[in-house]
Amino acid sequence: MVKAKFLAFTKSPLVRKRSAIVATLILLLSVISASTQTKTSAPEYNAALDRAVGEVANPGGVLKIGTARDCDSLDPAQSIDNWCSVIQRLFTRNLLAYAGKPGTAGLEPVPDLAATSPVATEENKVWTFTLRENLKWEDGSAITSADVKFSIERLFDDLLQSPVSNETLCLLSTCSSGKPDYLGPYLGEVTDLPTVTAPDEKTVVIRLTRSFAEFDKIVATSSFGIVSQKRDTELRAAGVPYAQSPSSSGPFKLSIVDGIYKFIRNDQWTQDSDPIRFPLVDEIDWILYPDSEAADNAVRDGEIDLRVDGGLGPVGREYVLGDSSLEKLVDNPTIGYTNFLTVIPNVAPLDRLACREAIAFALNKSALAATRGGTDVSVVTNSMTPTNIAGYKKNFNPYPTGKDFTGNLDAAKRKLTECGYPDGFTIKFAFASLGTGPQVYSELQQSLGRVGIVVDAVPFDDFAAYLSNEIGSPEAARNSGIGLVASGWSADFNSPLSFWSPLVDSRKIKVSGNQNLALIENAEINQLLDQIELGQSENFAKINQKIEELVGETVTYLPISSDNLILYRPAHLGNVYVQQALGASYDLVNIGVNPK
Repeated sequence: MVKAKFLAFTKSPLVRKRSAIVATLILLLSVISASTQTKTSAPEYNAALDRAVGEVANPGGVLKIGTARDCDSLDPAQSIDNWCSVIQRLFTRNLLAYAGKPGTAGLEPVPDLAATSPVATEENKVWTFTLRENLKWEDGSAITSADVKFSIERLFDDLLQSPVSNETLCLLSTCSSGKPDYLGPYLGEVTDLPTVTAPDEKTVVIRLTRSFAEFDKIVATSSFGIVSQKRDTELRAAGVPYAQSPSSSGPFKLSIVDGIYKFIRNDQWTQDSDPIRFPLVDEIDWILYPDSEAADNAVRDGEIDLRVDGGLGPVGREYVLGDSSLEKLVDNPTIGYTNFLTVIPNVAPLDRLACREAIAFALNKSALAATRGGTDVSVVTNSMTPTNIAGYKKNFNPYPTGKDFTGNLDAAKRKLTECGYPDGFTIKFAFASLGTGPQVYSELQQSLGRVGIVVDAVPFDDFAAYLSNEIGSPEAARNSGIGLVASGWSADFNSPLSFWSPLVDSRKIKVSGNQNLALIENAEINQLLDQIELGQSENFAKINQKIEELVGETVTYLPISSDNLILYRPAHLGNVYVQQALGASYDLVNIGVNPK
């Protein structure tokens, strides 16, 4: 649940947080049972989506990774970039974390610092965690429940600018006007968060403000990584941000040598305390390149083993996809991010269902998807639900746009006649002027113009204002006469609740920062979401499919494409798999290296 996470489909989700889609997850996985993977799959296209690829002859060596940009932060409380999650995983642990496994098994939270799954009582309002024995920070000091409590408390500090949403924070604090009353451990008269207690060094009790059956999935997100209270206190006293020298609880610790990040082994970490991370290398070196082309060239030239900041760029994609011998070393995972067009039904003539249907049929999805970088990284979809959410149906397509997805113009014209505008109408389209926004507008204009629908541009230069006070304000959008909005969305964790709730729950419509742009008000949808939130049903697939059908009937959210990555795993690497819960990146902590 991320602050201002409703991103225009004109802005790439790869420059922010877990967004977070068209290679389909298959099932099951290779099980990592010790520090060396012994049963792995032979290389083939998309092999690492559902199983580990490549054997490792002998543990040891150095894994070299590269990026064209730095992580936004190495402080788990601050980071919003999806791909940084696999970096954080090297040295930061959570109470619960996503399993070190490929495929659907990697989407489930499992005990990490916690010894067992939490005990949830009082209708999922009280969650009790017990820490493992002999947990230590890199300096040898004990990891205690006080560190856990402190890590949660600092998520409330405004200066840290945590991506955790106010809605999530209001599960842990009383709130006024949608904002937490608690201000964090650094400022204000009250520095203690009473809903999180540490009755002893091994026990953490979290009392939520309301029942929430999926709190375990929230705890497993990277923002809830545990930090060292001792290290944070020392760094703050010296005026140094925690991100510059984070303390490690994982198998690697950070060292900076000649401007290069080096993750070296942490001798205070033990394998028997960690069922998720099975490190195979002695060191991971991280090289920062000046731009995407340089990072791609470093992969091509063998300077680095992997590019990890959201997959290969255009140069790298051309290199690996243009050589048939390299195809077996490529994975094309979906990141769980859906680009779509929002149709606002309170703006005439979109208050008429048939007029909205005309737009749905007239869309040239192929051309719109191409604005995202090409068919390898943006694949046409007819479902709002990403493939990594239970209940995804590939064949769901209430408004077919033809075999080539360029539009069903005859159906669109019939709907225009039905809605009383046989010659079309004029409507305003809002988009962010940065990134691909102007391209999207141009393609939409051409697409709908084929049936007489004229699209007027309403560009916004200030992206933050665009999200919060323009399209995010129902009143402002209505006063501006905006009827169409370029949109994009991903879940914070693998659940229909996380994906749909901000978009369709009428109880969450806000005067500003609103994410239910279509202003959907449907009691049945709200009840279905409550079944998940309150733990009344575990049939997530059935619930998701019903919500998709109900939303489809409104013709207000029109899916365009899902975002994919092009990942390349050289043949000398072993135990490589895609961790879907961590930005669809390779799980760096468990990769091994063989001699080239």
